[in-house]
Amino acid sequence: PYRCLVPQKVDNLLVAGRCLSADFPGQSATRLIMCCNAMGEAAGHATVLSLKHDLPPRKVDRVELQHRLLEAGCNLGQAERTIPGVTG
Repeated sequence: PYRCLVPQKVDNLLVAGRCLSADFPGQSATRLIMCCNAMGEAAGHATVLSLKHDLPPRKVDRVELQHRLLEAGCNLGQAERTIPGVTG
């Protein structure tokens, strides 16, 4: 989820890779190169939306971000599951 890239106590910062917020099993799965690449791409697109709408990163609209990522060809797991507000 996008919220794992947004630190709770620091504004105007996004994190990706090993420093994201996750429990132990989740953290172990996110260290893979594909996951790190996807998180970096999501953080980059979120930064663009944050600047475009003059919002802090934590206020970026998740659905708009996910639509943007899908348009860029990112795999959000849409083939395996429904993404609320995006696929259905």
